[in-house]
Amino acid sequence: MKGFILAVVVEYLESEYGGEVTQDLKGIVPDGPLSDVYLSTYDYPENSLDNLISYVANLVGIEKGKLAKIIGVYLFSELMVLNPQWIGLCNNAFELLGTYETINDILKSDIPGYVPPSFECIEIGYDVFEVGYRSTFVPPDVAEGVIHAIFIYYDEHFIVDRIPSEPQVDFNGKFILRRRSY
Repeated sequence: MKGFILAVVVEYLESEYGGEVTQDLKGIVPDGPLSDVYLSTYDYPENSLDNLISYVANLVGIEKGKLAKIIGVYLFSELMVLNPQWIGLCNNAFELLGTYETINDILKSDIPGYVPPSFECIEIGYDVFEVGYRSTFVPPDVAEGVIHAIFIYYDEHFIVDRIPSEPQVDFNGKFILRRRSY
């Protein structure tokens, strides 16, 4: 799955920023995700995606967190194509985040050794949700982009606040989602 994510991200970066970026990306991670072939079962280093985002953000002059969130939105669109039934089973963003473990179970059975990101959702009140995020590979800014894309898909309006986690372990994070009232 790491290879799938890296291939999707590089595809996006190539389409958005052109071939010059593609040539500069070769060799960032030797014998890894930026070679000519992306293998979904290859165990790429845990920091590969984060390094890729950092490098390209610096190369094109965009803030790393902003680029990561944009990549998260794009990644969600690719996950929708990969498994449209998963999206269709849910009626709102919070419900979809709550079923994220279901798609992870499917992916774990298809890709041995894959450790997927996890979203633990707790409803604090009707308009406030807490989401604990755990991943060894996907940075929380990318996860935040995925969350925003889910809201866009369901035409829901939330404010997303990230709560710093101490100590920082892997790419873990916590989000507070507040429904906007108009």
